[in-house]
Amino acid sequence: MLLHEGSSIDVGIDIGKRRLAYSWPYWGMTEYVDLGKPGMRRDAELRLMRDWLRTKLPSGVQLWIDRPLAHVGADAAEGQAETIAAVLTAVDWVHAPIRVYSSTWKSQIVGNHHAAKDDLRDWLIENHPALAVQCITEDQCDAMILGLYGKGRSDGEILPPDVRKPTRRRKA
Repeated sequence: MLLHEGSSIDVGIDIGKRRLAYSWPYWGMTEYVDLGKPGMRRDAELRLMRDWLRTKLPSGVQLWIDRPLAHVGADAAEGQAETIAAVLTAVDWVHAPIRVYSSTWKSQIVGNHHAAKDDLRDWLIENHPALAVQCITEDQCDAMILGLYGKGRSDGEILPPDVRKPTRRRKA
């Protein structure tokens, strides 16, 4: 696919437990791939995902990747890191992919940084019904909303998060 001048290049990427979804709101496109079958070796799974992504997206897009927080232990964190690394290296991306904490894009778009999957789907149906119809999985909904967040950031409608350093307590 060739990118046309003036088209939005912002694509949301959601990394699930065993699935990767992308959504490109400007074109109303969204797809997902299951990351292998039970018993598939992890290296084969990552190759499958990288090859799939390479065939779906041109290098000129701006990826906005959900930056999950691993709360379930070292193995899950390692798996997420491998998947994110595979996305980052799938193509020689023209624009450096941007990782965004889910609480950031959820609060900026939906207005609730703790929004559940149902809340996200409801918001998408209410605000972008044509895009919501394209989303089969929850991961695709997340990716679509993340893509909308990225478009808002690129268009200057959403400001980058205000990152503050924690205040240090003075010793008494």
